[in-house]
Amino acid sequence: MTVPTEHLATRVRALVAVIGLAGTAACAAAWAAAPQEPLSSSLLAQLAAVAVVVLVGDIVLLQIRLGRNGNGFTWSEASLIVGVAIGGWAWLIALLGPVLLIHQLVAGRRPYKALFNAASAVLSAALAWVAYGLVSGEWSGVPAPLTWRATLGLALAAAVYSFALTVQVTVAVSWAQGLSPRAVWSRGSRLRGLIFLGNSLVGLLAVLVGQWNRPTVLVLPFFLLLLYGCYSSALKAQQERDLWRELHAATLSLNRVELPAVLSALQDGARELFGSELTTLLLSDGLDVDAVRAPALMARGAALTAPAALDVRSETGPVAAELRELGLVTAALAPLVGGGRVRGALLLGFRGPVRLNRRELQMLSTFADQASMSLQHVLLFDEIVAQRSRMSVILDNASDGMLLVDEDGLVRSWNPAMERLTGRREDDAVGQPLVSVLPGELEDGQPLTAGRLFAPTGGELNGRITTAQGSLRDVSLTVATVEDGDASFAVVIARDVTAQREVQQAKEDFIATVSHELRTPLTPIKGYLKLMRRPGYSDDPSRRDEALTVLAEQSAQLERLVEDLLSVSRMRHGQFDVELQVADVDAIVSRAVRDLALSSPREVRYTPPASPTPAQCDPDRLQQVVANLLSNADKYSPAGEPIDVAVELTSGQVVEITVTDRGTGVPVESRAAVFEPFQRLGHHLTRRTRGTGLGLHIAQRLVEAMHGRIWVDGAAGSGATFHVTVPAAEVAAAEWHAQPYVANAS
Repeated sequence: MTVPTEHLATRVRALVAVIGLAGTAACAAAWAAAPQEPLSSSLLAQLAAVAVVVLVGDIVLLQIRLGRNGNGFTWSEASLIVGVAIGGWAWLIALLGPVLLIHQLVAGRRPYKALFNAASAVLSAALAWVAYGLVSGEWSGVPAPLTWRATLGLALAAAVYSFALTVQVTVAVSWAQGLSPRAVWSRGSRLRGLIFLGNSLVGLLAVLVGQWNRPTVLVLPFFLLLLYGCYSSALKAQQERDLWRELHAATLSLNRVELPAVLSALQDGARELFGSELTTLLLSDGLDVDAVRAPALMARGAALTAPAALDVRSETGPVAAELRELGLVTAALAPLVGGGRVRGALLLGFRGPVRLNRRELQMLSTFADQASMSLQHVLLFDEIVAQRSRMSVILDNASDGMLLVDEDGLVRSWNPAMERLTGRREDDAVGQPLVSVLPGELEDGQPLTAGRLFAPTGGELNGRITTAQGSLRDVSLTVATVEDGDASFAVVIARDVTAQREVQQAKEDFIATVSHELRTPLTPIKGYLKLMRRPGYSDDPSRRDEALTVLAEQSAQLERLVEDLLSVSRMRHGQFDVELQVADVDAIVSRAVRDLALSSPREVRYTPPASPTPAQCDPDRLQQVVANLLSNADKYSPAGEPIDVAVELTSGQVVEITVTDRGTGVPVESRAAVFEPFQRLGHHLTRRTRGTGLGLHIAQRLVEAMHGRIWVDGAAGSGATFHVTVPAAEVAAAEWHAQPYVANAS
C-alpha cells in the first residue's frame, strides 16, 4: 500500500518533534545530574576534552547511499566510550546535544536534521547509560583501573547506543522516503556491524592504554588509520556486491509483458539502484505510459549513445526549463533503443545535487537496455493480445459455427455459434471425439467422421446433425485442412441451413398445393365445358342450369384462391389498408355465421355478448377474418359436430371473438407455425382437407393491422379454439336485447 507524500511528511515532522523534545529533556536531566563542583581549570580542561571527543565522534568515516539520502558511519561508539572515561556519563550527555547541534549547523545541515541527529544521539546515550549502570553497578563513570564488569558494561553501552541510534535513523529515513523499514535497515547492515565492533574495540583500547600508560595513546592514530583502511575496503567490496546484486534483481523484475508491471519495476529498480526521486519514460511513440511530457529532454536522450548526467545550473533553453518544471536539480538520461530504432529516453531525476559516478552510469546503461527490451516485449505482447482479441471477437460473433478438429478426431476449438447450433457448451465439446459432440449423417447416407473431413474430397459437405436436445438440423460444412508443424487440423465452418431447407420445402409444397388447388376446380370446369359442347346437351334446361351452377361455384373457388395469393403479395409489399371505425362486433359475427349457414349444413351455435360490443375495427376485414375461421372450423370438424362461436367484452377493454371446432386440434409446437404463409398440418398430398395455407396468415395480418391479436389453443385431439381480440370503442351503451342464435339447428 502506498502512503501519500503529505501523510509521510506529517509523520516525519511529528517524529522529529518527539525526539527533539525527548532529547532536550534527557540533556537537561544530565546537566542536573552532573557533579556540582566549583569551576576550575581542570574541570574546564576535562569538559573541553569531552567536547573534542564528541566532535571527533561526529566525523564521517564512510558514506553509503540509502535511497536518495546517505548513511554516514562515524566514530560514535569509540567517542562514547572515551568520553565516558574522561568526563563521566552526566557531563558526556550534557555536552553531547549542544556540541553536535552546533557542529552540524556550522557544517551546513538543515536545522531540523541537525536537531534530529543531536537529540537522537542524546536519547541513545541515555539508554546506553542505563545499560552500563545495570551491568557494571557504576553510574557516574569508568572506574580506574577498568574492571571486567565495567568493560562488559561499556561494550553493552556501545551496543545499545548503536542499536538505538540506528533504529531512530531507520524509522526517519523510511518515513521520509516511503520505503519499508526493513529495506533501510538491511542496507549496509553488515558493514554497520563491522564498524560497531571496530569502534567499540578502539574505545576500549583507548581507555585501557590511557589508564595504563598515557603516552602510549599517541600510537592510537596509526591503529585508527589501519582500521579505516579495513572499513573502506569492506565498504567498497560490499557496495560492489550489493550494486550488481540489485542490478541483477532489477533487470529480472523488468522481465514482464504487462506495461503497468514494467513501469512499477522500473521505478522500484531506479529508486533502489540510484536513489532517483523521479523515474519516467520519455517515449516518442508506440506506448501510452501516462508519463510526463518533456519533449526537449526526450530529444536530448534519444540523441545520446550512452547515459549522461544533467544539471539545471549548467543547462539552458528548453532542457533547463523542463527540469525546473519537474522540480529537478540534477538528472540522468539514458537512450532507449528497441526494434532497431531509438524509442525515447529513460529519465532519472533528483531534487538535490546528486552526481552519478562512472560506475553508476555504466549500471544505468545496462538498466536502460533491459528496460528497452522489456518495452519491446510489451509491444509484441500487446500486438499478440490485440490479434487474439480481434480473432476472438470474430469467432464469438460469427453467425456460422466454427470448430477445429485434429488428426485424432478430437475437437480443439468450438465457438459460441456451435453452442447455439448444437446445444453443447464449449467445455463439453473441446477435447472430445467429433462423432460424440457432432453426431450426424451426410447426404450420401454415411456418418459424419473426422476421416471425411480430412478426405481429399472434403471441401463442401452437406448433411444432418442431431443436437443435444435430440432435434435434427440441416447443415452445410465447409472444410479446409491446415498444417501446423507436424500436425494437421481440419478447420470446419458449419452453417445451419435448416431454415433454407424448410423454405425450399415450403416453396415446393406451395407449388404442389397451388397446382392441386387449381386443378381441383379446373377439372370440373373443363369437363362441363366439354359436355356443353356436345350436340343436343344445351337443349335440356335442367342439365344446362346444373352445368352453369357447377361452373359458377368452381369459378368462385378459383377467384378466392387467386384473391388469397394477391392478398399475401399486397401484404408483403405494404399495399393493403384497413379503415378503422366504430362497429358492432356482434352484428359482424352474426352476418358471418349466417353466411356460413347458407353454404354449409353444419350447426353453428352462436352466443352473443351480454353487453354492447362496439370496437375500433374495419367491419369488412373483421368479417373476412371470422368467415375464414368459420370455414376452417367447418372443414376440420367431423360430420355432425357443431361449431361454437362467442363474443364478449373482456375486462381488458377488448372485444374477444372465439371460434371452437371439434377437429383434431393444433399441437402446441405447431401453434405459431399455422399462422405462417403456406403452412398447413400434414403432407400436402395426404391431407383430407383442401387449402393453400394462406387463410390464417391473412387473418393474422388483418387483425394486427386493426391493433388486435389472434391465437389458437385447445387440447390436442379435442378440437381447437381460435381467439381474436380488437380494441373496444368508448361509446354510450344503448338498449341491449341479445338473444342466442343457432344456425341450421335441427
